[in-house]
Amino acid sequence: MADERLEQAFVDWHGPLRATSRATQVALLRGVHPLSGDVRLVPFVVERGGRVVGRCALCLPAVADEGTKRGPARLGFFECVDEQPVADELFDWARRTALAAGYAELVGPVDASFWLRYRMKLDHFDAPYTGEPYNPSYYPRLWERAGWQVGQRYSSTVYRVPPPGFVVGRYDERLAAALAGGRRVAALDLTLWDEDLPKVHALIMRRYAGMPLFHPLSLETFAALFGGLRRIADPQLITLAWNGDELAGFSIVLPDYGDLLDRRLTPVTTARILARKRRYQTVVAAYMASDEPGLGSSMAARLLTQARDRGLRVIGSLIAEGTPTEAFAPELVESRRHYALWRLAL
Repeated sequence: MADERLEQAFVDWHGPLRATSRATQVALLRGVHPLSGDVRLVPFVVERGGRVVGRCALCLPAVADEGTKRGPARLGFFECVDEQPVADELFDWARRTALAAGYAELVGPVDASFWLRYRMKLDHFDAPYTGEPYNPSYYPRLWERAGWQVGQRYSSTVYRVPPPGFVVGRYDERLAAALAGGRRVAALDLTLWDEDLPKVHALIMRRYAGMPLFHPLSLETFAALFGGLRRIADPQLITLAWNGDELAGFSIVLPDYGDLLDRRLTPVTTARILARKRRYQTVVAAYMASDEPGLGSSMAARLLTQARDRGLRVIGSLIAEGTPTEAFAPELVESRRHYALWRLAL
């Protein structure tokens, strides 16, 4: 299949899922995405009777060396009808192509990068929240029957609205201790966005470095990927913890837009996003990091107060199982959702 036709077939897929936007896919395929300096896509589609029934892409380092080849090749943008032979054809191509490129293991699903979209949903196949991986319920079966094994599990926890007067004593104690120790725990000031973003970048590069599939980003790339948060965030939901002029911790909580941010940006979609930004009932605790013990609980104290006083449900998003992270408020747990990152030895 010619490159141009392959690209068209890949991005025009109309199967059960297309979570990553068409514009993002095209930019990655053409090497003009902010992540293109770090990753390149090798696409593949399966056709039956002139119709695309499955697709995927190997996501490889833009510049490979022996060091990068020692890690796994990433398989992403996987979409497939509910037919095991079609899935097997996708996986067989990925296996052969990765082996030919010098890799010994596949990991997926990873749409290009740690910084874009990865993991597979295992349950609760209802409407996704903002930033949640989403896929049809039969995908885990297709992968498991093809020999993939779960390499890492994750979960998200949905918390009900805290009742009046509800507190978590240890959170309030740690916040009081942080403030007494000279720390400043406050909402983001949007007028200081350009000044604070490099500090968030530096902290997240340090604290996220040990996570599976992490790779560092330049400040320029980070700003290109996450600068759009400025338009959809409620600054009162974002907490920054300061030690003097040094950023010691952050908690990025976003209104839950559902899947609106993944849709094509039509006037109707734009109006719905703006309406949701003005009025929301659920928030997503998306990113948190700190350089000091206890600061995470101090920032959680502020979120808990907001959830209680404003009547908000909270989703603690995509925590790796086995991570020593305290539950936000175990008494308020409404449900848990589960996800996996799969691995396949070649």
